[in-house]
Amino acid sequence: MAVKGKLRLVLSVGFAAIALVCCLGYARSARAEAQQARRDALDAYGGEVVSVVVANHALQPGSELVAADVEVRDWLVDLVPEGALTSAEQAVGKRVSSPVARGAVLTQLSFADAAELVSVPSGKVAFTVALTDRIGITAQVEVGTSVVAYATTERESRLLSADAQVLAVRPKEGGQAASVTLAVPPADVTGLLSASVRESLRLVLPADDVTAIPDGGGDEGQATRLSAPLNVPAQDPDLPPAADATAQAPGPAEG
Repeated sequence: MAVKGKLRLVLSVGFAAIALVCCLGYARSARAEAQQARRDALDAYGGEVVSVVVANHALQPGSELVAADVEVRDWLVDLVPEGALTSAEQAVGKRVSSPVARGAVLTQLSFADAAELVSVPSGKVAFTVALTDRIGITAQVEVGTSVVAYATTERESRLLSADAQVLAVRPKEGGQAASVTLAVPPADVTGLLSASVRESLRLVLPADDVTAIPDGGGDEGQATRLSAPLNVPAQDPDLPPAADATAQAPGPAEG
């Protein structure tokens, strides 16, 4: 019995040592990847702290920027978004193409040439966001598609907009990230901007027959009903209603 007990002890110590070696190997691998990503960022911007251009106040689409609209601040290189502007001269004189929150870093996505500007539906606001790995949709999404926007945390998700429509998609080009421009109700813009700055914004693509979506916030019983299924054209009010497919077919004519 004593021999068996010693054998178990030896095996336990051996397995524990193997597990420890595996954990250390994984940690070294993860650390190496993080260090490589940091080195790539440092190579791109030239230092651990980089100067970027931020908005002095909330900027609305169509605004032509002057020097007082922006300022240059030091930013941690790990938090600098792709395509960030690094000097005020890059922003002054340009026209903003999507809302920018106060204190947000200005990037190439914040501007568009006249030929790239999209037609915004009446009563809506154009909102452009980078298509990151976390955003939830890809650059293959079609123009005209309806999407739903949430703000997510580790504990819950909160509905931000149930009425967002894809106006334009810009694929990744060179150092500029892919982006999507959405038409959203003005009341939803503040929440979308905040979630975008915090990188908590998520977009979901419902199926064609979805008529209600959960509001989130930890209350599973709450849902927002839609006036019509998403991604399905609404019935033209000038046309007669579609025939009821469940109506009983007429019987044979009586002789």
